Amino acid sequence: MELMFHPALADYQPYRYITSAFLHGGFWHIAFNMYALWILGTVLEPVLGKARFLALYLISAIAGNMTITLVASLTNDWNVAAVGASGAIFGLFGVLLVAARTSKSNLNQLLVLLGINLVLSFVVPTISWESHIGGLLAGIVLAWLWMRIARLGKSRRVHQFLDFLAALAVLLLVIGVRFLLGN
Repeated sequence: MELMFHPALADYQPYRYITSAFLHGGFWHIAFNMYALWILGTVLEPVLGKARFLALYLISAIAGNMTITLVASLTNDWNVAAVGASGAIFGLFGVLLVAARTSKSNLNQLLVLLGINLVLSFVVPTISWESHIGGLLAGIVLAWLWMRIARLGKSRRVHQFLDFLAALAVLLLVIGVRFLLGN
C-alpha cells in the first residue's frame, strides 16, 4: 500500500509517518482502534480541548512510527510494515495515565487495560509493539509538560503558546532521538 508505514521508505516519503495512522488492516483492527479512540477520546478531548487533543494524537502517531524506524535501524530489520492508529491511541493512554496518577485516582483498571494491550503487543506477531511503546512515551512526556505549564498561572494566550512549544518540543525530541540513535 502506498500510504502504509515502511521504515525503509519513510525518510524519503515522510508523509507515511502520518498516513499510516489512518489506515487499518481489516474490520477488527479498525473496530478495536475506533472503540478505543471513542472511549479515550470522550474522556480526554473535553479536558484537553480540540487543539491539544489533535496535537497529542498526531505526535503520538508520529512517535510510534519513529520508534518502529529506530528499532529497525538498531536491529537492522527493515522488513517491517505497519498501519493503524495504535501509536496515537497509546499516546492517549499515556496522557490518561499521567492525569490519573497526578490526581491520585485509582489506577487499577487503567493499568490492567494498558497491561493487557501491552502484553498483546508483544505476543501477537502482527502487532507493532514499537508503535505502542513510542506512542505511550510521547503521550506521557506531553502530558507531563502540559501539567507543568498549567501550574504556571499565566494568561490563556501564554498557556496556548507554551502548549504549542511543548508539543513542538516533544515532536522534535522524537525526531531527534530517532536520527541520533537510528543513523
